[in-house]
Amino acid sequence: MKMFLVFVILVHVSQHASGVVVYEGAESVLLPFHIERLPGRIKVLWSRFDLNPTTVHQFQAKEEVHVQNQLYSNRTSMSEDSLRTGNYSLTLMNPRLCDSGKYTCIIFKGGKETERRDVELQVKEPYTFPAEAAVLLLLLVLLLLGAAGAAVYLRSKLRHKLRHNYILVSEVEVKQGVWSVELPSKTKVKLTEGDTVEWSRCGPEATIHVYPDVSEPLLNQNNTYDGRTKMKVDSLKTGNLSLTLSKPHISDSGTYICTVQRGGKILTQKVVRLKVKAAQDVVEVNQWQKYFTLPFRTKAPLPEDVTVEWSRSIPEAKAMIVYVYKSGKDWPAKQHEHYRGRTKMEDDPLRSKDLSLTISYPGFRDSGTYICTVERHGNILAQEEVKLQVKSLHEVVVREWEKYFTLPFRTEDEAQQLDEGTTVEWSRYEPKDMIVHINENSEDNHGKQHEYYCGRTEMNDDPLRSKDLSLTIYHPSFSDSGTYICTVIKDGKVRERKEVQVRFKVSRKNMEENMIAVATSLPDLHIKPSESRPVPSLDQTVHQEERDQQANAAGVENLSLPSTVSSMQRAKAHVIHTTVV
Repeated sequence: MKMFLVFVILVHVSQHASGVVVYEGAESVLLPFHIERLPGRIKVLWSRFDLNPTTVHQFQAKEEVHVQNQLYSNRTSMSEDSLRTGNYSLTLMNPRLCDSGKYTCIIFKGGKETERRDVELQVKEPYTFPAEAAVLLLLLVLLLLGAAGAAVYLRSKLRHKLRHNYILVSEVEVKQGVWSVELPSKTKVKLTEGDTVEWSRCGPEATIHVYPDVSEPLLNQNNTYDGRTKMKVDSLKTGNLSLTLSKPHISDSGTYICTVQRGGKILTQKVVRLKVKAAQDVVEVNQWQKYFTLPFRTKAPLPEDVTVEWSRSIPEAKAMIVYVYKSGKDWPAKQHEHYRGRTKMEDDPLRSKDLSLTISYPGFRDSGTYICTVERHGNILAQEEVKLQVKSLHEVVVREWEKYFTLPFRTEDEAQQLDEGTTVEWSRYEPKDMIVHINENSEDNHGKQHEYYCGRTEMNDDPLRSKDLSLTIYHPSFSDSGTYICTVIKDGKVRERKEVQVRFKVSRKNMEENMIAVATSLPDLHIKPSESRPVPSLDQTVHQEERDQQANAAGVENLSLPSTVSSMQRAKAHVIHTTVV
């Protein structure tokens, strides 16, 4: 009969198990993650993205500083030979109810994410064998004739007990700016007037609401929730113990526990994971505008030691740092080079609480989602998300029989003086950065031009005087399709910028021949490091040596196809921006 009871318990737990299940009070629990050993220097990061800070455990070089969530301080560990064995499992000591949630392990190599694994952990109340079950077992031994009926009764009691020991977990996601959010909690347990309901938050542990209300101060009560929480008047009668939280903020993201007690004994519990996302604004700009602004005004307190970071989210890639403000100044060295010299915030933004960012000379490449994060000691104080759409990109359509095409650009700024010291640079950034044409002081400089365009480009005579900076490209081929950028530079600063999209139109009849032509013409397109040239800058001059060092460190890739094309499918892969008519 004891074997039967163990079987019942195991079957019941397996039905509810998801990921890793452990009872509160256990010495430790293991979150598994095994892969083949990764050579080289790596970093292993275990996180819970419903907490703030999100870091649970980090395995890295000793000199690297990181901020661990204090909820897990001195409670996590990994095997010392993880890098050698490929065992990146995490051991969590003394698991608690509020440790329930989704844990994500990310492995970085060379600053890039290479592996990711999610592990769901459920921490339940410790199971206690009901006292009446022991009595029933004794009766079953003495009264063998009633064994069958008693077994059915005992199984029912065990299921009832386990059902109440199983902690339900709900996920709630809401955008910042809504009036309120409800943390759901309903129970079928019959409650009485003497029962109490307590809502608390994990990491750090704090009481945020007690029902019914009490007059004396509460232990560990968090003042940030004063006047922002409420429950229905008839909660105990209806069993609806849901909590309404008004004006949810980014900092409210975390794990909440609803506990119902009677005379100091826990009747039932419910875990709710709340994630408050930044509300997304949409900004639309035209490609020819000189600048645009990503708006963000906050009411959150901004101490002097906060860090303000604007980043750009790129799918399946590491976020691009757009701008960093720290210690009362901006940090251009931390910016991605694409934005260096193009960004600016208002003076003393922490005092005005205006964290809006202005970016000059927008291009189609700037489109995307931007996130501003205000952080202090690893805690997020405020966050904003802005989606940027750059539209009205100038497009040039080239027919297959045309012998040349022109990239138009005439500056309309009458106050703009294009005189001595002005450089006009036409370039491409796809498939790699390359200089298409350079004109310095009204003289073409073919020495800095990429060899693929040598002898094929031409500008008007004295373009600085006429302000007609258009570029003509002869003998076009399909590999000329893409985005071209014209940048006007004077005294090391960007004065004007324009992008032009080139697209080819071909007939269906000649499609097969054109695809082969693309594949056989691309071998000549060898991308090499560009020679030294002025770097676009708005507020400062970036030294040429820094640009050269970055180019050399990045390395050179041969983007051409092999000279022998083995199949039509390989040729088709290199048709770029082609339209069939």
